[in-house]
Amino acid sequence: MMLPYKKALRICVIVWIQNNDMTVFKNNVKIINNMKKVLIFCFVFTVVSCIGGTKRVTTTGALSADQVETNNQVDSIANSVAVLLQPSKFELPYNVRTNPKDVQYSTLQSGIVGMEKYMCGESDLRYISLPAKNDISVILVPMDCGDFPYRYYLLTIKKNQIVSELYVEGEWWEPDSNEDEIEKTRFSIDKDYTITVEVTYAGKDKKNTYTIANDGKIVREE
Repeated sequence: MMLPYKKALRICVIVWIQNNDMTVFKNNVKIINNMKKVLIFCFVFTVVSCIGGTKRVTTTGALSADQVETNNQVDSIANSVAVLLQPSKFELPYNVRTNPKDVQYSTLQSGIVGMEKYMCGESDLRYISLPAKNDISVILVPMDCGDFPYRYYLLTIKKNQIVSELYVEGEWWEPDSNEDEIEKTRFSIDKDYTITVEVTYAGKDKKNTYTIANDGKIVREE
């Protein structure tokens, strides 16, 4: 019996051949562009077929080797955003102050649900990749579109979706504030991925610690 994803691919090939003359393919830009659209459709159709086919098979018996491999591929697509993000240049423990004047950001145009909120009106999301925690990607993004040019949020990403945010680095002040009246925030991450956020204001320090749960949510430790 032909597996659902094989049927999907066969249908895609038949559709493309029926709608295009192979002899003029190499010289026809319009056909090439159409093929790109068909390939995108094929990819989506194939993944959906795999998921649907797997659900039907699991109710009747054990999965074949091909079906197990297909399941793994679908899970990999659904659970990983690492393909979209640049790998981190840092290792744990992390204790680095970001200088907004000379920092070099990686950029991303699309692909993560909820990223528009953190783009500050730019066409791309600017970010710094931090070490991942298991299947959870962690990035640092500048939020410099307000009154304060030095502000950074830590974001967690799972299954191509932003799960949680935490203000971890920057400065805040009232107009005409003295130096000791500037609220300064910085953070560090230890080797066990405990996040420590330290806030200094008016000569006093306050520390809070956070962990990242398995679902990607940032949780404050009591």
